[in-house]
Amino acid sequence: MDAGSSPPKNVSVITMIDPAAAGVNLIAQKLTNFDVNVITTQPARPRTIRCVFGGGWDGGDIEVTGIDVGGDPAIDVIAAALGTVEGVIPFAVVTRIRNLEVAMIGGTVDVQTGLGLGLPCKRGSMEALIRTSVDNAYQANGTVDLANSTVKPTTVPNAGHDYEFWVAQRINVGD
Repeated sequence: MDAGSSPPKNVSVITMIDPAAAGVNLIAQKLTNFDVNVITTQPARPRTIRCVFGGGWDGGDIEVTGIDVGGDPAIDVIAAALGTVEGVIPFAVVTRIRNLEVAMIGGTVDVQTGLGLGLPCKRGSMEALIRTSVDNAYQANGTVDLANSTVKPTTVPNAGHDYEFWVAQRINVGD
């Protein structure tokens, strides 16, 4: 390869049959001041993680640790705010969830699977989402996060739909 030229690209077609809807609790109604390192419910496929913060939550941000869609260790810090806040990293496995501040008042948080589907690419290697189809019909690609290899399709993922994504990614020689 010539100096300054782009690395080779690979186009993959990724099929997801009946992905579960978002909102599956990994931990539910957790009170403040927690550090959980045994997560019995895992994402069925790599997904972003979201937190649903109840009124009165004062336990700070939530730190999620695990293995990302590419098989690498990852940490995502989800900023505390009333309501639902979506993380950005697609986790294949979650190994630890904890809040980052000592709480004085209380409140609860649910930590759930999010809307973002993790595409099987190393984070940072995805260059484009070329095409999306849902139930064999093309549609707009939705929200794409190239840096984290995720997509939030315009048709919200649920078990009633099949998805197909055409993804361009960089190939590193030797990988």
